[in-house]
Amino acid sequence: MKIQMQGSEWFDSRPGGLNRYFTNLSGALADLGVANIKAVAFGQVKDSYQETWGAPGRTPRNIIRSRSRRAGDVRPDILDRHFALYGYWPTGSRRVFHFHGPWAEESVVSGASPLRVLAKRSVEKAAYRNIDAAVVLSASFKELLHDDYQVPLNKIHIIQPGVSMVSPNLSSTDRQSDRPLVVCVRRLEKRMGIDVLLESWRQVVRSLPDARLAIVGVGSQDADLRALAQKLPIGSVQFMGRLSDEMLDEIYAKSWMTVVPSVALEGFGLISIESQARGRPVVVTNVGGLAGTVAGLDTSLVVPPASSEALAERIIGALEGNRPSSEQCIASAGRFNWENVARQHLSLYQELAN
Repeated sequence: MKIQMQGSEWFDSRPGGLNRYFTNLSGALADLGVANIKAVAFGQVKDSYQETWGAPGRTPRNIIRSRSRRAGDVRPDILDRHFALYGYWPTGSRRVFHFHGPWAEESVVSGASPLRVLAKRSVEKAAYRNIDAAVVLSASFKELLHDDYQVPLNKIHIIQPGVSMVSPNLSSTDRQSDRPLVVCVRRLEKRMGIDVLLESWRQVVRSLPDARLAIVGVGSQDADLRALAQKLPIGSVQFMGRLSDEMLDEIYAKSWMTVVPSVALEGFGLISIESQARGRPVVVTNVGGLAGTVAGLDTSLVVPPASSEALAERIIGALEGNRPSSEQCIASAGRFNWENVARQHLSLYQELAN
């Protein structure tokens, strides 16, 4: 069976949840060694199963290149696309689409113009038309894909993602900072709820003056969020920008806990299980699939979205000791195994191909 996967960018070329997922899933499928896997995205490639559309550039150029350059020499049995804007549908292939989120609706939340939103929704609907199967990461996105895009329920399959476990020395609590350190790894966009987190931080430092918050990521709300942080005690909040994997591992190792304060459109929350894989508990909001990421760990780690009071209360409780141990976090993350995820995808592909 010949399988081709089409993404956006390889994770090493541009960090991000979709790109990390695409890179890890295609690698896990290739590691199974039971099918002919080719995966194509923009950026530099490192492995034999990887193909590239070239260096990422401006969007119009990317669209043209992704639709004119073909990865592999023959038509695949299965074509699995991960981003509505890039890629093509080969004639005769069974079509799978990974729904990572409502692209147009995310633009609405970010304040994009109606024309831009309409254009994105048109691209999405065209990509989802006549697919044989869709893969989502949670029940909430299955419902959304059906209700908002009219994809039949019997074509939508929930397959949760995996997580790459880290070495024991990176997950050890021996390297934690002496002062309480909370880490938030997010794109700096409106729907991520970082403004709510900053509002809650006022109460956190009132109770725990030594507590520090490290915000890792970049995005369109950078300036606005920094302005909010200036109203908080000096030195209690640090914006780290984009970090390499090595630097991110280091900040995780120093942390006491992490937080994912999303307020909308969170299909799963891969960053939550990545925190647990590093032995760090995570407070999440009850948005989309986030609650499911800590269901096997501690359900009290789930708080209502957009409530700075509830978020502050749970962060304070966690920093004061009411949090799962490093060992419990790692055990919880172990439920999300990339090999198992790859086998579930392979089973779906085989069902479609037969």
